[in-house]
Amino acid sequence: MAARKRTNKAPSVVSSSSSKKVAVMNKNDEKKKQQRGKFDKQVVEQKNQELKAQHFSPIPLVFIVMLCSGFLWVLAFRDLMSTGKVILGSMDEAMLQFTKSFAWYDESRGWKSKMGGLSSIDSVTTDANNMGGLFIRKMGGAAGLAVHSQKLMPLVFHPNEAHFGLGHFNPMLITGALGNLAIAAVHYTYIGDITSAGAGPLLRFEL
Repeated sequence: MAARKRTNKAPSVVSSSSSKKVAVMNKNDEKKKQQRGKFDKQVVEQKNQELKAQHFSPIPLVFIVMLCSGFLWVLAFRDLMSTGKVILGSMDEAMLQFTKSFAWYDESRGWKSKMGGLSSIDSVTTDANNMGGLFIRKMGGAAGLAVHSQKLMPLVFHPNEAHFGLGHFNPMLITGALGNLAIAAVHYTYIGDITSAGAGPLLRFEL
């Protein structure tokens, strides 16, 4: 009689059990991935909240800079674009008289007048037109615009990449403080003359 061939069914049992193990491991991996994803989202949200808290500048600082530097920015713009024009009443008039700025402001011809603008600059300086004094006055206005703009612009138009809490505004605050000290020192040097000229209230407001 021919011997019957034996059929080995053990491999099928092993393969089915191993497939079950693989399925269980895949499920566990998916659960771990989901948990990691949740944890990553929580960490990212927490970091975003911390960055938001550190991003914006303090509101009192913004208002103080806008009030003080904004006022001086307007005066500097006046000195550059309309030298000699009175915009703040008698105390401003006294300051312009002290700096002899009325010599370049003329509105006798109406809208055709130069009014201390850039068109008032002559190509030749003489004792009569004193273009050297006008140049110094306008350069002072341009310097004032630069100093006060570098304080105002970063606070009013806040860059997305700059965060106040991380110290990105410290160079601006340091240079602004040094600029304010320089302005105060110059005015304090001539405080007696300016006060006697009647511009003491404007000087005290600036200081």
